[in-house]
Amino acid sequence: MLKSRDPLRRTALLVGASTFIIAGMAFTDVNAQMEEPNTSQSAAQGGERVNQGNTAQDKTGQDRVQIVPAGSWNYDRIYGSGWSYDRLIDEAEVIGPEGDDIGDVENLIIGRDGKVKAVIAEIGGFLDIGDTHVAVPWDRLYISPDLEEVEIPVTEDEIENYSVFKEEYLTRGMAEDVEVVSSELETGPNIVKASRLMNEDSYFSDGKGYGTITDLIFVGDQLHAVVVSGDAAYGGGYRALPYWQQAYVYEADSGSERQAGRPYYDVGYNEKEVQQVDEFDYDQMKDEVQVSDKSAAAGNAADRSDKRAEVDVSSSTGEQVTVVVKQSDRYGSYLADEQGRALYMFKADNQAQQSKQAKSACYNKCAEMWPPLTTAGEPKAGVKVRQNLLASIERKDGSSQVTYNGWPLYYYAKDSGGGEALGQDIKGFGAEWYLLTPSGKEVHAEAEAKDRRG
Repeated sequence: MLKSRDPLRRTALLVGASTFIIAGMAFTDVNAQMEEPNTSQSAAQGGERVNQGNTAQDKTGQDRVQIVPAGSWNYDRIYGSGWSYDRLIDEAEVIGPEGDDIGDVENLIIGRDGKVKAVIAEIGGFLDIGDTHVAVPWDRLYISPDLEEVEIPVTEDEIENYSVFKEEYLTRGMAEDVEVVSSELETGPNIVKASRLMNEDSYFSDGKGYGTITDLIFVGDQLHAVVVSGDAAYGGGYRALPYWQQAYVYEADSGSERQAGRPYYDVGYNEKEVQQVDEFDYDQMKDEVQVSDKSAAAGNAADRSDKRAEVDVSSSTGEQVTVVVKQSDRYGSYLADEQGRALYMFKADNQAQQSKQAKSACYNKCAEMWPPLTTAGEPKAGVKVRQNLLASIERKDGSSQVTYNGWPLYYYAKDSGGGEALGQDIKGFGAEWYLLTPSGKEVHAEAEAKDRRG
């Protein structure tokens, strides 16, 4: 059976695992990072959460989402197939495709639905000096049943090729590919780092303080429960309480024990209901469980590689190109090529204005990641694209790069094809990258895109 670990030692380990990653991050932006889902959404994940029983309420008193009644919640799935985030961080080594130990697990990226999107691995270096942080999608890796090894499809030597471009802000779409990330990584809408929940205060549904989150329990790739160390006033001890989508909340209710302006974790139960939940016993968890599928991970890695190879945007088309408008529920209308591949502008470039000519600042490694849109003749305007905003400039290699409203246009190499816009609103090579609207303005936020759609 799984060996028990001293609670004080476990808490100390969690603090050490989370401090480095959280450095430089502000909790006050969590309302933007964890958007409220539609209230009709069920929190049902992993088979335990149901649309009957207790109903938590938001600060206006409106019902938000229903969770499993406290009297019906049990640990059967946890004891049968659950695994501990604390144990993974504490024990796992990162293994490269050649079987060598290349680093440690630093964090997990989790969606609001509780699904693990990616693992943050710390590769190379010594005592946090000279290491590289890499986000590896969940479906590209394999975790051994004993949680001692996490196999990733990237070697330590290959990491050096990625490290020129370090993501400082990770969105849900970007979590679908291998990314070198900053040690001060921030997460985008609807995804959050697991370490952010660790050692966070938790509260009863009526706003009274209950205890501290000390661990996260997963079943497969699903966050199933949070382990809370209860305050001595409520009998202490550890309880694994069901994770639900609206548990992590921003802005405290007036008159409650919560600190205004600080996010908090709402366990969804009142004091009496929590007492109905049995104390959690790590000894009853299995030593080995199936965490991920090795064959599926290998297949997905190959499929993605083939898919990327099909999309070649690394060189001039040798033809006269047409710029069109692509419509997205997420970003509204933005510029794309005839195949629907998104086009971006780079804030480090010189925009053509009056006597000032457009000039690209993206060459060498930058141009490998952000290939320029080139043309063999005058670029043509598709429907809703303004011909008078289209032009071209000469690059250092003599090719003609298309510009729009004075901005040179680029692809993003990690977009696999039409409909993807993974490069939107990220920073790399010294400045931000944005999609452009048909009027030639930057796309800055999903909310603005909705406003433009009217």
